[in-house]
Amino acid sequence: MATYLNTMFRKSQKNYFLIFFLLILNFFNTSSFAKVNILEVTDEIFILDIYGNRYVLDKAKQIKKGDYLRTRKKPASFILNDKTKICLSANTSIKILNLKKIDNKIEITLDFNMGDFLLEINEGQANIYNLHFPYYQLNDLQNDIILSKKKKTELINFGAKIDIYSKASKKIIKAEPYKIFELTQSGEIKNSFKLLNLDKFNNKFSNNCNKILPELKTQKNKKWQLQYGCISQNGKLVCGNRYK
Repeated sequence: MATYLNTMFRKSQKNYFLIFFLLILNFFNTSSFAKVNILEVTDEIFILDIYGNRYVLDKAKQIKKGDYLRTRKKPASFILNDKTKICLSANTSIKILNLKKIDNKIEITLDFNMGDFLLEINEGQANIYNLHFPYYQLNDLQNDIILSKKKKTELINFGAKIDIYSKASKKIIKAEPYKIFELTQSGEIKNSFKLLNLDKFNNKFSNNCNKILPELKTQKNKKWQLQYGCISQNGKLVCGNRYK
């Protein structure tokens, strides 16, 4: 009887261990081991992974947690599984901080280190995008943005107002659309300028990454029309053709 009980106890231990192992394996499969497919790559993007492997990104590869991506002398771009596009200027680097499966979506957390970076979000995207860059972070991005980090950090927002979290001040900075924001290390906006054109940034990216500003109604592009009308002037009714 004792032998039988010992045998059953050992089997129960094995079953519990097997269930525990499968749960742990499932956890890692849905978080740490998440990978993202690549739909398209333009020009060379060099990758160094956490295992020390070096290779050039192509459609047959997948990006994963810990991958360090860098361009060299030429700008490049790649399109992810949800058709979101990432563009890098020459000598730009980003790192995949984390990939995590959440239901049927993948949360992608990127770390932008240096250079010029464009994130062009596909409308109705499947993924969730978080972005860390020196002294700041953006969570659950819905808008296209450009980041530039050389001697100074600059940001352009192409959609609705976004919240920028400052790691230094622990405060939120509001970034309006179609302005260039110069950000300081202390978590403040040093300067902000109305965006008149994008030549400065478009020239740094591949041709397939060029952004276009929306047409703004100004007096310069307004079409003036000649119309007949009357106005009161010095107590008299004056009529004639006027431009409106």
